[in-house]
Amino acid sequence: MRYTRYNYKKKNNNLLKLLIIIMVFLVVAFVASKGLEGVLKRELTGKEKEETQEVDGKKSTESNSGLTFWIIQGGFYSKKENAEAVNNQLRSKYNSFIVEDGDKFRVIIDIIRKDQGDIFIKSLTEQGISFVKSEINIDYKDSASEQLGNSIDALMQHHERLKENDVASINTAELKKWSGEIKLPEGENPHKEDLAAINVFIQGLPEDLTKASQEDLSRFIYNMVVKYKI
Repeated sequence: MRYTRYNYKKKNNNLLKLLIIIMVFLVVAFVASKGLEGVLKRELTGKEKEETQEVDGKKSTESNSGLTFWIIQGGFYSKKENAEAVNNQLRSKYNSFIVEDGDKFRVIIDIIRKDQGDIFIKSLTEQGISFVKSEINIDYKDSASEQLGNSIDALMQHHERLKENDVASINTAELKKWSGEIKLPEGENPHKEDLAAINVFIQGLPEDLTKASQEDLSRFIYNMVVKYKI
């Protein structure tokens, strides 16, 4: 879409003079602010660029790099039939599924990105659906953790596309090629096993991923990210 710029036409000389005065004032104010900005920058020289925050009396570095999800749980039950009853109600609107936790059963409404979470939660609240939110964070501390985040994000992209009404299937050839080229970290690394497991899962996906595969994909993502719950 092309956007046209609105061209303001000069009405008379008095208006022109007023505009010139305003422009001069703005230029002076801009120069003054730049001078103050320079002073502030010099004051900050030598300080750490990353922000810190107090957590339980200790300073921790706040990093913008990483991957954050929300797991939205719709119930936690001791009897499977109760979990199935709730899940059946939710599945009419959401991609909910059941995961076993020991001898208990969790109904997971969905796994969503944090930036989409507020809208999703608002929708649940307006419908009177009870839920519990858990935050998942994968910190990019090194290349292996970043690659883990990228791999999970790749699966999440397919997870999200399958939710779209006009998407019947997704060809997985490109995803498999991409995953197959990932090099596992050498030596001992806490993410090495997870990276290998994701690659095995991706290589085992059908040629075309359909909505019938949504639950298996969701459950795999859940089992992979739940260990990173904050």
